[in-house]
Amino acid sequence: MEGNVCKELPEDCWESILNQLALDHGYNGLEAPSLVCKQFLSITNRLRRNFASQYKVFYHNRCEALCRAFQRFRNLKELEICDPSFGVVVDKIMDIDYIISRIASSGFDLQSLVFTSLREPPSKESFLKLGSTMRNLKILRCCGFFSLRDPDIVAIADSFPWLEELDISGPVYYYDDTVQYPQLSNLIVTDAGIEKLSVKLLALLKIDVFGNGGCSDRSLIALSSQCVLLEEIGCRSGPVTEDGVCFVLRHGPNLMSLTAGQFFILAKECPMLSEIKLIPMSEVGDEFVEDLERNDRITSVILCSNWCLTDELLKKVGVLCPNLHTLNVRGCGLLTQEEIGQVLKCCSQMKHLTVDYQKEA
Repeated sequence: MEGNVCKELPEDCWESILNQLALDHGYNGLEAPSLVCKQFLSITNRLRRNFASQYKVFYHNRCEALCRAFQRFRNLKELEICDPSFGVVVDKIMDIDYIISRIASSGFDLQSLVFTSLREPPSKESFLKLGSTMRNLKILRCCGFFSLRDPDIVAIADSFPWLEELDISGPVYYYDDTVQYPQLSNLIVTDAGIEKLSVKLLALLKIDVFGNGGCSDRSLIALSSQCVLLEEIGCRSGPVTEDGVCFVLRHGPNLMSLTAGQFFILAKECPMLSEIKLIPMSEVGDEFVEDLERNDRITSVILCSNWCLTDELLKKVGVLCPNLHTLNVRGCGLLTQEEIGQVLKCCSQMKHLTVDYQKEA
């Protein structure tokens, strides 16, 4: 019966189906459908903008599996490369420089590139080669490297002077803490490296140096003095003091988010700040608590895993920031249910509250 013949779905219907698949399962979920037929390959090629590396893809035939994916998806804008064997003994270590050479010659117009958990950073030559072809790259993340040094971040700045976001957080360092500068620059990221980087990345909007123990107040001062467009700085390391934080707040006219220092200093010294994230929060002295000033612009406060956060301090947070929409105090074991309720009364616009434990009053 001709009326019961199933007609082929139009391409826009297939595109909606595959797009929903990508939304539900991530863009890597489009890889299997792309192998079904030429029509699906064409559709997935249009849809796919992100590619994240998969387990062991780099250790077979010099990354040919990855390169075949590059040939199949020609419109990638975001690429994430991870060493899946980081911390595990393997016969072969990923050749990141070979991967970068293939990316640089791929013809992609990437906007975001992420490297995570690499045993060794790419060479200076690889960064320069990548920078010569990826002129629209705005976001570069080099997170959780086994080693990252001053020469590496200077090579990044030389190769991508137009970067808007840079993440060099979470390095894994094992070195003799008696070593001093300048030898230290060949082992870790230090203030000297950040100072050189800051004069080259003048378009920088966001930077995260979380976990780099060689970065002190000097790094914050250099970034806020040279990178005048900065909107967000993420840092947490022992050498950073409230003097450095206050300098940033006074000299960062565009700063909207800072992860460092003491909460009440941030709220008082930076009236344009809209979000504060402190994990963990330094203890607060009485001299700062006594001189509170209301800050109506702060709408988001994240204070996870702060065991120095008491009911009294949280109450002052509520008074100081009455327009809070988001409050996250997960893992703050000194708080009571009663004080959480009091904060909600102070902050009538609260929309998102995250809390997992409170002791009984």
